[in-house]
Amino acid sequence: MDLSDTQTIDKPRDQLWDIILDPQTLEMTIPGAQHLERDGDHYEGSLERGLAGISLTLSADVDITDQDKPKWIEVDIEGTDNTINSRVDGNARVEFQDEGDATTLAYDVHFDFSGKLASLGSRIIKRKANKDLKTFFSNLETHVDEQSASV
Repeated sequence: MDLSDTQTIDKPRDQLWDIILDPQTLEMTIPGAQHLERDGDHYEGSLERGLAGISLTLSADVDITDQDKPKWIEVDIEGTDNTINSRVDGNARVEFQDEGDATTLAYDVHFDFSGKLASLGSRIIKRKANKDLKTFFSNLETHVDEQSASV
């Protein structure tokens, strides 16, 4: 499954880069994130989501594989749920494009699913993933606005 789109956030890219890579920010803004820690270029956490009547609790590992701060970043993603015997493997590239005092994030994501999760079909999963991405960006914009207001 492939997802691509853009989102503009009202923050200069060098500041947005640091905000987005902060594990606390990610934990607060990613829908269903329960726990997230960072050790260098490795993130480890868990994600709880419901999808078509299936409850998922993914143990997730995300590794930054390449980057050119603050222009672009590439990551590998692995998630497993042993309860429903499912796995998600993916990679993503996000480009941080200057738009004056704002930044446009252009992302390309690829996911492969296996196990019970794969049996749901890509159309159902893609619809949920797109909804969660919209929620993430909305949460991120709110977080950025709150940080700007408190400065």
